[in-house]
Amino acid sequence: SGDDDARLHLYMPKEERSTSSRAVGIGMQSPIVLEEVPIFLASSQFLEDNEKSENLLSCSSPIMSIDCLHSKTSNQCDEDVNNVNYSTPINYLAMGCQDGIVRVVSYTYDYLSQSEHTLTAVACSDLVVDGPIVTLDISNSMRKATADSSVTPKALVVGSLCGFACAFHQSGDANQPFGGPEEIISNLWCGRTGAEDGVLCVKSICLGARDGLHPCIAIGTYSGRVLLFEQQAGERPGYKLRWSCHLPYPIHAISAADLDGDGLNEILVTTRRSLHVFSCKSNDGNG
Repeated sequence: SGDDDARLHLYMPKEERSTSSRAVGIGMQSPIVLEEVPIFLASSQFLEDNEKSENLLSCSSPIMSIDCLHSKTSNQCDEDVNNVNYSTPINYLAMGCQDGIVRVVSYTYDYLSQSEHTLTAVACSDLVVDGPIVTLDISNSMRKATADSSVTPKALVVGSLCGFACAFHQSGDANQPFGGPEEIISNLWCGRTGAEDGVLCVKSICLGARDGLHPCIAIGTYSGRVLLFEQQAGERPGYKLRWSCHLPYPIHAISAADLDGDGLNEILVTTRRSLHVFSCKSNDGNG
């Protein structure tokens, strides 16, 4: 939202569509009418003494990027230390701001009515990254859960206009903080413009056989570079550049999907003028 309103807004389809909507032709779907609905943040024990408890969905500067992760499994806790019902799935909301702040809120969601939506916060992490955060991606991590936790680890990849990308990881339950940052790349420079090459999009993807053996992070930049990094295992995980290419326009989005049904994901890249598809040449993840 705008400079004077750095907060999150929720829009939902109206239950009853207006009868005054324009006529719909054969084969066309009825127009969807959206309306803003209030979001209520239920208080939680960990927020009682936190000064931002009432403004958890508002930030100190304009929100420039957002991503959500819906968990299919519940958080496994023996004790309800935060007075939160852990029998319901824990979801994640990540917001990247102009001042470099990344806020990650883990929450449960209660649908009370079409006009009332309640988020019960479980935890909140404020992470600091250099520069405006125009892109981020939160997903289930490829890393193994810790021995004392059965919860799938979470990974957050962040990209900055200052030519910097990094990753944060949450290895335990939803009320645990994200660790990091782990630098993926920094000091990106565009020789053509003589300026920093901003990161415009990041995406956690899996290449090779679709069994999670080759977790990668794809990065797209303002100068048109596509960079593919593979996560390295070990006590101090790092990121190795596995493949790159240069397109003539800024990279707006990157995704992965098995388009031809051969069991291997292709990489899809969009610029302001084109869509590009790259396929793996072998099962070992090499492009």
